[in-house]
Amino acid sequence: ELIFEGMWKRNTKEGNGRDYNEQSKILQQTFDYRNLTKVGSYWNKYEGNFRNNKRHGKGKLTLTNNEIFEGEFQDDIPEGKGTYQTLHKGPISGVWKKGVLLY
Repeated sequence: ELIFEGMWKRNTKEGNGRDYNEQSKILQQTFDYRNLTKVGSYWNKYEGNFRNNKRHGKGKLTLTNNEIFEGEFQDDIPEGKGTYQTLHKGPISGVWKKGVLLY
């Protein structure tokens, strides 16, 4: 179940807002930031822009292990420049394409 705080337009999330994942799965280890398409339910909070009920534009996704991706989203997945804050390696900045780190 998701809890949303933010702007609505015709019953869809539109503009700035926050999504809270009330049924998130606990992640016990470091997440593989190179492929963010596999986040699934391992997140507990998203703050940022939405378009047509999806994460779109600038946003910040917090995983259940407290790692954070902050950057550009398109259609719910990271797309473009961003920074992934790992627990042990520090920040990883790069460019993601369809959720996969290019460089």
